Amino acid sequence: MNKVVAIFIAFSLVMSMPIVSLAEDVETSVKVNQTNIQELVDDNQGTEDIDKKVENDDILPDTNEAGNYTEFNKAEKTGDVSERGSDEIKQENVTDVSSDTLSEQEDTANLEEEDEKLIVADDDTMIKTLCEHGYAYDTATALEEENLKELYSDIMKGREVEASTCAIEIDNLAAIEEFLKTDEDTLNAQGVSDKVIEENAKQVSDILNMSNQELKKEGGLSTTEVKILRKAEDNAKNEAIDNKEIKNEVDASGGISSSKLKYTQSKTNLSSKTKPIYKINFTYSWAKPYVIHLFTDYIAVGWGGDFNSKSESGSAKYYWWEGSNRWIGNCKKTASMGKYAIINRGFKFSIPQGKWVGKQYEKTKKGSASLIIYKNKKNRKATKVISAYCHQVIKLGSSNGISVSLSSNHLSVSLKIGTAFDKSSQQNDNVNN
Repeated sequence: MNKVVAIFIAFSLVMSMPIVSLAEDVETSVKVNQTNIQELVDDNQGTEDIDKKVENDDILPDTNEAGNYTEFNKAEKTGDVSERGSDEIKQENVTDVSSDTLSEQEDTANLEEEDEKLIVADDDTMIKTLCEHGYAYDTATALEEENLKELYSDIMKGREVEASTCAIEIDNLAAIEEFLKTDEDTLNAQGVSDKVIEENAKQVSDILNMSNQELKKEGGLSTTEVKILRKAEDNAKNEAIDNKEIKNEVDASGGISSSKLKYTQSKTNLSSKTKPIYKINFTYSWAKPYVIHLFTDYIAVGWGGDFNSKSESGSAKYYWWEGSNRWIGNCKKTASMGKYAIINRGFKFSIPQGKWVGKQYEKTKKGSASLIIYKNKKNRKATKVISAYCHQVIKLGSSNGISVSLSSNHLSVSLKIGTAFDKSSQQNDNVNN
Protein backbone atom coordinates (compact mmCIF):
# COMPACT_ATOMS: atom_id res chain seq x y z
CA MET A 1 0.00 0.00 0.00
CA ASN A 2 1.56 3.32 -1.02
CA LYS A 3 1.66 6.58 0.98
CA VAL A 4 -1.17 8.23 -0.93
CA VAL A 5 -3.60 5.33 -0.35
CA ALA A 6 -2.71 5.44 3.37
CA ILE A 7 -4.08 9.00 3.46
CA PHE A 8 -7.50 7.86 2.32
CA ILE A 9 -7.61 4.98 4.73
CA ALA A 10 -6.94 6.89 7.97
CA PHE A 11 10.27 28.16 -12.48
CA SER A 12 13.21 29.74 -11.17
CA LEU A 13 13.04 28.13 -14.61
CA VAL A 14 16.38 28.57 -16.18
CA MET A 15 16.70 26.83 -19.47
CA SER A 16 18.80 27.38 -22.47
CA MET A 17 16.06 26.24 -24.75
CA PRO A 18 12.28 25.52 -24.62
CA ILE A 19 11.05 22.03 -24.11
CA VAL A 20 9.75 20.25 -27.10
CA SER A 21 9.46 16.58 -27.79
CA LEU A 22 8.72 14.03 -30.44
CA ALA A 23 7.09 10.98 -28.84
CA GLU A 24 8.15 8.17 -31.12
CA ASP A 25 5.83 5.45 -29.82
CA VAL A 26 2.41 6.87 -29.07
CA GLU A 27 1.59 10.46 -30.04
CA THR A 28 -0.96 12.55 -31.85
CA SER A 29 0.00 14.17 -35.11
CA VAL A 30 -2.24 16.38 -37.19
CA LYS A 31 -0.75 16.99 -40.59
CA VAL A 32 -2.19 20.04 -42.21
CA ASN A 33 -0.70 19.37 -45.65
CA GLN A 34 0.86 16.14 -46.80
CA THR A 35 4.12 17.63 -48.01
CA ASN A 36 6.97 15.40 -46.92
CA ILE A 37 6.84 16.33 -43.23
CA GLN A 38 10.15 15.64 -41.58
CA GLU A 39 10.44 14.92 -37.90
CA LEU A 40 13.06 16.12 -35.46
CA VAL A 41 14.92 13.10 -34.17
CA ASP A 42 18.26 14.01 -32.66
CA ASP A 43 18.44 15.36 -29.10
CA ASN A 44 21.98 16.71 -29.29
CA GLN A 45 22.89 17.65 -32.82
CA GLY A 46 23.48 21.24 -33.94
CA THR A 47 21.28 23.34 -36.16
CA GLU A 48 21.09 22.20 -39.77
CA ASP A 49 19.51 23.66 -42.87
CA ILE A 50 15.79 22.87 -42.99
CA ASP A 51 15.99 21.75 -46.62
CA LYS A 52 18.22 18.87 -45.50
CA LYS A 53 16.78 15.72 -44.00
CA VAL A 54 16.94 16.85 -40.36
CA GLU A 55 15.48 20.17 -39.13
CA ASN A 56 16.45 21.15 -35.59
CA ASP A 57 14.82 24.35 -34.39
CA ASP A 58 13.39 22.41 -31.46
CA ILE A 59 16.32 20.45 -29.98
CA LEU A 60 15.18 17.99 -27.35
CA PRO A 61 16.79 17.86 -23.89
CA ASP A 62 17.68 14.62 -22.14
CA THR A 63 14.76 12.41 -21.18
CA ASN A 64 14.36 9.86 -18.42
CA GLU A 65 13.14 6.31 -18.90
CA ALA A 66 9.50 7.36 -18.78
CA GLY A 67 10.04 9.73 -21.68
CA ASN A 68 9.73 12.85 -19.51
CA TYR A 69 12.04 15.79 -19.95
CA THR A 70 14.37 15.79 -17.00
CA GLU A 71 15.63 19.35 -17.40
CA PHE A 72 12.09 20.68 -17.75
CA ASN A 73 10.87 18.69 -14.75
CA LYS A 74 13.57 20.18 -12.53
CA ALA A 75 11.85 23.51 -12.97
CA GLU A 76 8.37 21.96 -12.68
CA LYS A 77 9.21 20.70 -9.18
CA THR A 78 8.97 24.23 -7.89
CA GLY A 79 5.30 24.34 -8.88
CA ASP A 80 5.77 27.88 -10.15
CA VAL A 81 6.87 27.63 -13.76
CA SER A 82 4.40 30.26 -14.93
CA GLU A 83 5.54 33.09 -12.70
CA ARG A 84 9.20 32.35 -13.22
CA GLY A 85 8.91 32.29 -16.98
CA SER A 86 6.29 34.98 -17.30
CA ASP A 87 8.43 38.03 -17.90
CA GLU A 88 10.82 36.60 -20.42
CA ILE A 89 10.54 34.28 -23.37
CA LYS A 90 12.75 31.19 -23.29
CA GLN A 91 14.25 30.76 -26.75
CA GLU A 92 16.63 28.45 -28.55
CA ASN A 93 18.73 29.04 -31.65
CA VAL A 94 17.98 32.76 -31.43
CA THR A 95 18.94 34.47 -34.65
CA ASP A 96 19.84 38.10 -35.31
CA VAL A 97 16.84 39.91 -36.75
CA SER A 98 18.25 43.42 -36.45
CA SER A 99 17.91 43.97 -40.20
CA ASP A 100 14.15 43.60 -39.82
CA THR A 101 13.83 46.07 -36.96
CA LEU A 102 13.07 49.23 -38.96
CA SER A 103 10.39 47.58 -41.08
CA GLU A 104 8.85 45.94 -38.02
CA GLN A 105 8.75 49.25 -36.17
CA GLU A 106 7.08 50.96 -39.12
CA ASP A 107 4.36 48.28 -39.28
CA THR A 108 3.91 48.39 -35.51
CA ALA A 109 3.58 52.16 -35.58
CA ASN A 110 0.92 51.96 -38.29
CA LEU A 111 -1.03 49.34 -36.36
CA GLU A 112 -0.84 51.31 -33.13
CA GLU A 113 -2.08 54.45 -34.90
CA GLU A 114 -5.10 52.53 -36.22
CA ASP A 115 -5.77 50.85 -32.87
CA GLU A 116 -5.98 54.20 -31.11
CA LYS A 117 -9.43 54.54 -32.65
CA LEU A 118 -11.13 51.48 -31.23
CA ILE A 119 -14.79 50.93 -31.99
CA VAL A 120 -16.36 49.55 -28.83
CA ALA A 121 -19.81 48.72 -27.45
CA ASP A 122 -21.20 47.28 -24.23
CA ASP A 123 -19.81 43.88 -23.22
CA ASP A 124 -22.97 41.95 -24.15
CA THR A 125 -22.92 43.34 -27.69
CA MET A 126 -19.21 42.66 -28.16
CA ILE A 127 -19.49 39.10 -26.80
CA LYS A 128 -22.51 38.37 -29.00
CA THR A 129 -20.60 39.62 -32.07
CA LEU A 130 -17.62 37.37 -31.29
CA CYS A 131 -19.93 34.38 -30.85
CA GLU A 132 -21.28 35.10 -34.34
CA HIS A 133 -17.68 34.81 -35.62
CA GLY A 134 -16.83 31.42 -34.05
CA TYR A 135 -16.31 32.02 -30.33
CA ALA A 136 -18.23 30.11 -27.67
CA TYR A 137 -19.86 32.26 -24.99
CA ASP A 138 -17.52 30.77 -22.35
CA THR A 139 -14.37 31.56 -24.30
CA ALA A 140 -15.54 35.02 -25.39
CA THR A 141 -16.12 35.96 -21.75
CA ALA A 142 -12.68 34.54 -20.86
CA LEU A 143 -10.91 37.10 -23.08
CA GLU A 144 -9.03 39.95 -21.45
CA GLU A 145 -11.00 43.19 -21.83
CA GLU A 146 -8.36 44.67 -24.12
CA ASN A 147 -8.48 41.70 -26.50
CA LEU A 148 -12.28 41.65 -26.45
CA LYS A 149 -12.38 45.30 -27.52
CA GLU A 150 -9.71 44.83 -30.17
CA LEU A 151 -11.46 41.85 -31.74
CA TYR A 152 -14.83 43.61 -31.77
CA SER A 153 -13.27 46.75 -33.22
CA ASP A 154 -11.49 44.79 -35.94
CA ILE A 155 -14.78 43.13 -36.92
CA MET A 156 -16.53 46.50 -37.05
CA LYS A 157 -13.71 47.87 -39.23
CA GLY A 158 -14.27 45.05 -41.72
CA ARG A 159 -11.04 43.19 -41.02
CA GLU A 160 -10.89 39.45 -41.53
CA VAL A 161 -11.55 37.84 -38.12
CA GLU A 162 -12.11 34.08 -37.95
CA ALA A 163 -12.44 31.80 -34.92
CA SER A 164 -13.04 28.11 -34.24
CA THR A 165 -13.96 26.41 -30.95
CA CYS A 166 -13.65 22.84 -29.70
CA ALA A 167 -14.01 20.99 -26.39
CA ILE A 168 -12.26 18.29 -24.38
CA GLU A 169 -13.62 16.27 -21.44
CA ILE A 170 -11.53 15.10 -18.49
CA ASP A 171 -12.58 11.86 -16.78
CA ASN A 172 -12.45 12.82 -13.10
CA LEU A 173 -13.21 9.39 -11.66
CA ALA A 174 -10.49 7.74 -13.73
CA ALA A 175 -8.09 10.49 -12.65
CA ILE A 176 -8.90 9.78 -8.98
CA GLU A 177 -8.25 6.08 -9.46
CA GLU A 178 -4.88 6.74 -11.15
CA PHE A 179 -3.91 9.09 -8.31
CA LEU A 180 -4.81 6.50 -5.68
CA LYS A 181 -2.75 3.84 -7.46
CA THR A 182 0.35 6.02 -7.93
CA ASP A 183 2.89 6.32 -5.11
CA GLU A 184 4.57 9.55 -4.06
CA ASP A 185 8.00 8.58 -5.35
CA THR A 186 6.61 8.12 -8.85
CA LEU A 187 4.89 11.51 -8.74
CA ASN A 188 8.05 13.13 -7.33
CA ALA A 189 9.98 11.70 -10.27
CA GLN A 190 7.50 13.43 -12.59
CA GLY A 191 8.28 16.78 -10.96
CA VAL A 192 5.39 16.97 -8.48
CA SER A 193 6.25 18.36 -5.03
CA ASP A 194 5.19 16.73 -1.76
CA LYS A 195 3.11 19.80 -0.94
CA VAL A 196 1.08 19.52 -4.16
CA ILE A 197 0.63 15.75 -3.65
CA GLU A 198 -0.64 16.40 -0.13
CA GLU A 199 -3.13 19.01 -1.38
CA ASN A 200 -4.49 16.61 -4.02
CA ALA A 201 -4.67 13.80 -1.47
CA LYS A 202 -6.68 16.01 0.88
CA GLN A 203 -9.17 16.92 -1.83
CA VAL A 204 -9.65 13.31 -2.94
CA SER A 205 -9.97 12.23 0.70
CA ASP A 206 -12.69 14.83 1.25
CA ILE A 207 -14.59 13.44 -1.74
CA LEU A 208 -14.24 9.81 -0.64
CA ASN A 209 -15.34 10.66 2.91
CA MET A 210 -18.67 12.00 1.65
CA SER A 211 -21.66 9.73 2.04
CA ASN A 212 -23.28 8.33 -1.09
CA GLN A 213 -26.16 10.75 -0.68
CA GLU A 214 -23.77 13.69 -0.36
CA LEU A 215 -21.94 12.59 -3.48
CA LYS A 216 -25.23 12.60 -5.38
CA LYS A 217 -26.58 15.86 -3.95
CA GLU A 218 -23.43 17.96 -3.59
CA GLY A 219 -21.09 16.22 -6.02
CA GLY A 220 -23.61 15.81 -8.81
CA LEU A 221 -22.85 12.08 -9.28
CA SER A 222 -25.40 9.56 -10.44
CA THR A 223 -26.00 6.30 -8.55
CA THR A 224 -23.84 4.43 -11.06
CA GLU A 225 -21.06 7.01 -10.78
CA VAL A 226 -21.05 6.69 -6.99
CA LYS A 227 -20.57 2.93 -7.40
CA ILE A 228 -17.72 3.52 -9.83
CA LEU A 229 -16.04 5.91 -7.42
CA ARG A 230 -16.26 3.40 -4.57
CA LYS A 231 -14.84 0.67 -6.76
CA ALA A 232 -12.02 2.96 -7.84
CA GLU A 233 -11.21 3.39 -4.15
CA ASP A 234 -11.29 -0.37 -3.59
CA ASN A 235 -9.22 -0.94 -6.70
CA ALA A 236 -6.49 1.30 -5.34
CA LYS A 237 -6.43 -0.71 -2.11
CA ASN A 238 -6.62 -4.09 -3.79
CA GLU A 239 -5.45 -4.37 -7.37
CA ALA A 240 -7.20 -7.75 -7.61
CA ILE A 241 -10.58 -6.01 -7.97
CA ASP A 242 -12.05 -6.82 -11.39
CA ASN A 243 -11.84 -3.75 -13.64
CA LYS A 244 -14.19 -5.37 -16.14
CA GLU A 245 -17.16 -4.79 -13.82
CA ILE A 246 -16.22 -1.11 -13.53
CA LYS A 247 -16.01 -0.80 -17.29
CA ASN A 248 -19.43 -2.39 -17.73
CA GLU A 249 -20.97 0.11 -15.32
CA VAL A 250 -19.27 3.00 -17.08
CA ASP A 251 -20.68 1.80 -20.38
CA ALA A 252 -24.12 1.39 -18.83
CA SER A 253 -24.12 4.90 -17.37
CA GLY A 254 -23.40 6.52 -20.73
CA GLY A 255 -20.50 8.44 -19.23
CA ILE A 256 -18.91 9.24 -15.87
CA SER A 257 -18.33 12.46 -13.96
CA SER A 258 -16.19 14.73 -16.09
CA SER A 259 -14.97 18.28 -16.53
CA LYS A 260 -15.33 19.97 -19.89
CA LEU A 261 -13.02 22.62 -21.31
CA LYS A 262 -13.82 24.82 -24.30
CA TYR A 263 -10.92 26.12 -26.38
CA THR A 264 -10.95 28.79 -29.10
CA GLN A 265 -8.33 29.98 -31.58
CA SER A 266 -8.95 33.13 -33.62
CA LYS A 267 -7.07 34.93 -36.37
CA THR A 268 -7.18 38.64 -37.23
CA ASN A 269 -5.64 39.64 -40.56
CA LEU A 270 -3.64 42.86 -40.03
CA SER A 271 -1.58 42.56 -43.22
CA SER A 272 -0.51 45.60 -45.20
CA LYS A 273 -0.17 45.66 -48.98
CA THR A 274 3.43 44.47 -48.77
CA LYS A 275 3.74 42.63 -45.44
CA PRO A 276 1.78 39.71 -43.92
CA ILE A 277 0.78 40.33 -40.28
CA TYR A 278 -1.68 38.25 -38.23
CA LYS A 279 -2.76 38.43 -34.60
CA ILE A 280 -3.67 35.04 -33.15
CA ASN A 281 -5.72 34.71 -29.94
CA PHE A 282 -6.09 31.57 -27.80
CA THR A 283 -8.74 31.24 -25.08
CA TYR A 284 -9.85 28.44 -22.72
CA SER A 285 -12.58 28.02 -20.10
CA TRP A 286 -13.40 25.09 -17.78
CA ALA A 287 -17.14 24.59 -17.16
CA LYS A 288 -16.50 22.53 -13.99
CA PRO A 289 -13.36 22.07 -11.85
CA TYR A 290 -11.12 19.11 -12.64
CA VAL A 291 -10.22 17.07 -9.54
CA ILE A 292 -6.55 16.13 -9.92
CA HIS A 293 -4.27 19.14 -10.41
CA LEU A 294 -0.66 17.96 -10.24
CA PHE A 295 0.93 19.23 -13.42
CA THR A 296 1.23 22.05 -15.95
CA ASP A 297 -1.02 22.53 -18.97
CA TYR A 298 0.05 24.06 -22.28
CA ILE A 299 -1.28 25.94 -25.24
CA ALA A 300 0.88 24.61 -28.07
CA VAL A 301 1.16 26.65 -31.28
CA GLY A 302 2.84 25.97 -34.62
CA TRP A 303 2.98 27.73 -38.00
CA GLY A 304 4.54 27.35 -41.41
CA GLY A 305 6.06 29.97 -43.67
CA ASP A 306 8.99 31.05 -41.45
CA PHE A 307 7.00 33.78 -39.74
CA ASN A 308 8.60 35.72 -36.90
CA SER A 309 6.56 36.26 -33.73
CA LYS A 310 6.24 39.16 -31.29
CA SER A 311 3.98 40.63 -28.59
CA GLU A 312 3.47 37.23 -26.96
CA SER A 313 1.43 37.44 -23.77
CA GLY A 314 -0.93 35.29 -21.74
CA SER A 315 -2.64 35.20 -18.36
CA ALA A 316 -4.46 32.48 -16.42
CA LYS A 317 -7.15 33.11 -13.81
CA TYR A 318 -7.41 30.98 -10.67
CA TYR A 319 -10.58 30.26 -8.67
CA TRP A 320 -11.69 28.38 -5.58
CA TRP A 321 -14.00 25.39 -6.11
CA GLU A 322 -16.43 23.18 -4.21
CA GLY A 323 -15.93 19.43 -4.52
CA SER A 324 -15.73 18.50 -8.19
CA ASN A 325 -18.96 20.17 -9.13
CA ARG A 326 -18.70 23.96 -9.33
CA TRP A 327 -16.53 27.04 -9.15
CA ILE A 328 -17.05 29.45 -6.27
CA GLY A 329 -16.76 33.24 -6.16
CA ASN A 330 -14.61 35.60 -8.17
CA CYS A 331 -11.09 35.20 -9.52
CA LYS A 332 -8.61 34.84 -6.65
CA LYS A 333 -5.43 35.30 -8.67
CA THR A 334 -4.33 36.24 -12.18
CA ALA A 335 -0.92 34.87 -13.15
CA SER A 336 1.16 35.36 -16.29
CA MET A 337 1.65 32.26 -18.39
CA GLY A 338 5.12 30.89 -19.00
CA LYS A 339 6.39 31.56 -22.52
CA TYR A 340 8.65 29.40 -24.68
CA ALA A 341 9.58 30.24 -28.27
CA ILE A 342 10.44 27.82 -31.04
CA ILE A 343 12.07 30.23 -33.47
CA ASN A 344 10.21 30.78 -36.76
CA ARG A 345 7.87 27.85 -36.27
CA GLY A 346 5.95 27.89 -32.97
CA PHE A 347 5.35 28.87 -29.38
CA LYS A 348 4.23 27.33 -26.06
CA PHE A 349 2.32 28.99 -23.23
CA SER A 350 2.50 27.11 -19.90
CA ILE A 351 -0.33 27.11 -17.34
CA PRO A 352 0.10 25.48 -13.90
CA GLN A 353 -3.09 23.56 -13.12
CA GLY A 354 -3.07 24.88 -9.55
CA LYS A 355 -1.52 27.73 -7.55
CA TRP A 356 -1.26 28.64 -3.90
CA VAL A 357 -3.27 31.75 -3.07
CA GLY A 358 -2.78 32.55 0.59
CA LYS A 359 -3.51 29.30 2.41
CA GLN A 360 -5.67 27.83 -0.34
CA TYR A 361 -4.75 25.96 -3.51
CA GLU A 362 -6.69 27.39 -6.44
CA LYS A 363 -7.23 25.91 -9.91
CA THR A 364 -7.21 27.69 -13.26
CA LYS A 365 -10.74 28.21 -14.54
CA LYS A 366 -10.04 30.30 -17.63
CA GLY A 367 -7.37 32.26 -19.44
CA SER A 368 -6.27 33.76 -22.73
CA ALA A 369 -3.09 34.32 -24.70
CA SER A 370 -2.12 36.02 -27.94
CA LEU A 371 0.78 36.69 -30.26
CA ILE A 372 1.49 38.36 -33.59
CA ILE A 373 3.20 36.57 -36.47
CA TYR A 374 4.68 38.65 -39.26
CA LYS A 375 7.14 38.86 -42.15
CA ASN A 376 8.71 41.85 -43.82
CA LYS A 377 7.87 40.77 -47.35
CA LYS A 378 4.96 38.87 -48.88
CA ASN A 379 5.72 35.60 -50.65
CA ARG A 380 2.02 34.97 -51.34
CA LYS A 381 2.22 31.27 -50.40
CA ALA A 382 -0.45 29.60 -48.28
CA THR A 383 0.33 27.98 -44.94
CA LYS A 384 -1.41 27.51 -41.58
CA VAL A 385 -1.33 28.40 -37.89
CA ILE A 386 -2.36 25.47 -35.67
CA SER A 387 -2.79 25.10 -31.91
CA ALA A 388 -4.15 22.81 -29.19
CA TYR A 389 -4.86 22.92 -25.48
CA CYS A 390 -2.93 20.19 -23.63
CA HIS A 391 -4.03 19.01 -20.16
CA GLN A 392 -1.48 16.72 -18.47
CA VAL A 393 -2.75 13.70 -16.55
CA ILE A 394 -1.18 10.79 -14.65
CA LYS A 395 -0.17 8.26 -17.27
CA LEU A 396 2.86 6.16 -16.37
CA GLY A 397 5.40 5.49 -19.11
CA SER A 398 4.02 8.26 -21.30
CA SER A 399 5.75 11.23 -22.93
CA ASN A 400 5.03 14.83 -21.95
CA GLY A 401 6.74 16.30 -25.00
CA ILE A 402 5.38 18.80 -27.51
CA SER A 403 7.06 19.50 -30.84
CA VAL A 404 6.51 21.34 -34.11
CA SER A 405 7.62 19.89 -37.45
CA LEU A 406 7.81 21.55 -40.85
CA SER A 407 8.00 20.16 -44.36
CA SER A 408 11.08 20.83 -46.50
CA ASN A 409 9.41 23.86 -48.11
CA HIS A 410 8.37 25.21 -44.68
CA LEU A 411 4.70 25.47 -45.69
CA SER A 412 3.23 22.32 -44.10
CA VAL A 413 3.22 22.25 -40.30
CA SER A 414 2.50 19.49 -37.78
CA LEU A 415 2.02 19.56 -33.99
CA LYS A 416 3.03 16.42 -32.13
CA ILE A 417 1.80 16.08 -28.57
CA GLY A 418 2.91 13.40 -26.10
CA THR A 419 0.60 10.76 -24.68
CA ALA A 420 0.70 12.24 -21.15
CA PHE A 421 -1.84 14.84 -22.28
CA ASP A 422 -5.56 14.91 -22.79
CA LYS A 423 -5.69 17.38 -25.65
CA SER A 424 -8.19 19.33 -27.66
CA SER A 425 -8.56 18.83 -31.37
CA GLN A 426 -6.09 21.03 -33.17
CA GLN A 427 -7.56 24.31 -34.39
CA ASN A 428 -6.13 25.88 -37.54
CA ASP A 429 -6.29 29.07 -39.57
CA ASN A 430 -5.11 29.74 -43.11
CA VAL A 431 -2.50 32.47 -43.54
CA ASN A 432 -0.40 33.70 -46.46
CA ASN A 433 3.26 34.41 -45.97
